[in-house]
Amino acid sequence: MKLNRSLQYDILRILADEYPETISHAFLGKKFMDSGIDPMIFAANLIYLMEHELIRKEEFSPPLYICTAKGLDLLTADGGITAICSPQTWDFSAEVFHNLI
Repeated sequence: MKLNRSLQYDILRILADEYPETISHAFLGKKFMDSGIDPMIFAANLIYLMEHELIRKEEFSPPLYICTAKGLDLLTADGGITAICSPQTWDFSAEVFHNLI
């Protein structure tokens, strides 16, 4: 499997540290290629983070990456604004409710 949680975290952390600035594909790629990461594994993890809308690729030449609000919230200990604004629904059966009382 090409997915690597540690690599994903490192990519997110680098982009979050530069937020709201963008980072070029060349700079980001070089940083990881210099540390021995396989280019296909790096690409797979970038795509995965984009599919989950944690990072966004700006279509410029060269391509630029930025951490999204979802990515920033994922990195915060409290879940960020997403946790505050997302409604939580709890569904209790009569038996569970009775056991709580």
